[in-house]
Amino acid sequence: MNVVKELMGHSDIGTTQTYYTQVDADHENKAAMVIQILLEQSNEDTVSDKTDAQVTPEAEISNLGGN
Repeated sequence: MNVVKELMGHSDIGTTQTYYTQVDADHENKAAMVIQILLEQSNEDTVSDKTDAQVTPEAEISNLGGN
């Protein structure tokens, strides 16, 4: 975060946090889709026996602590 603060020229880290720590719904959904694809691919590989992580239809983005 401090690197972003410096790059943006903010004198106060609070300013940077206000504008650069928020995630909009579109990016949240894209990240969830990428994670789902990776989990589905891992289930096809030999790695699947090393994890029990799954994406379920009941999972909701709003439950992940986003906006």
